[in-house]
Amino acid sequence: MTKKPAGFSLVPLPGAGDGETAYFHDSTGTLVVGDALIHLAPHGLMPLPDKYCGDSVLLKKSLRRLTELPIRRIFFAHGDPILQDGAERIRTLLA
Repeated sequence: MTKKPAGFSLVPLPGAGDGETAYFHDSTGTLVVGDALIHLAPHGLMPLPDKYCGDSVLLKKSLRRLTELPIRRIFFAHGDPILQDGAERIRTLLA
């Protein structure tokens, strides 16, 4: 079972790995994401590669739900943080 850290909302991301969940901190607009999104040079922001997904089509639908959140910053398990315009960066990725 995933525990919710104080002040954060759980955002399940089905389609990535089993139980993949992001955490959103509303008062700061901060998203903390595990493997569903990656932000590594030189490729930039990208979803988890298809070969590692349980269902890559479902993951992309899950990621679209993130664009409804007022995300400013994103912190990743893999990659450098995005420190501004996080929701817009996800929208651009999925366009």
